[in-house]
Amino acid sequence: NTEGCLGVDNAQYGSGKIGIIAWFENVDAAERWYYSETHKRFMNMAGANPEDRKPMQHIKDRSTPVMVMASITMGGDGPKLGFMPISQISIEMYAPLPGGAAVNGRLSPDEFPIEHFRRLDG
Repeated sequence: NTEGCLGVDNAQYGSGKIGIIAWFENVDAAERWYYSETHKRFMNMAGANPEDRKPMQHIKDRSTPVMVMASITMGGDGPKLGFMPISQISIEMYAPLPGGAAVNGRLSPDEFPIEHFRRLDG
């Protein structure tokens, strides 16, 4: 429910990792999620402090759309995220490159801008 979040989806990978993907209209929207109470609780459970550093400070164009992908491997002797034991967690951020194509639908929400994206809908 973060303003500027264009969509969220989840995935199960062949490696056993689970994924959560979120698309944001720009850097400011992604930062709204970063500083949200929900995200702060997750960070605190993982032993991190969201105030330790400013996210995305190196991005000069604040209008850049952002895709955030979390990958998590459950189990093992790793840290506990709340009550869930995890052996791996990674949060990665991406911006769209120009290009690509889709036939009858795409992974990202239609509102997530990708320059020179080609739609080949039937």
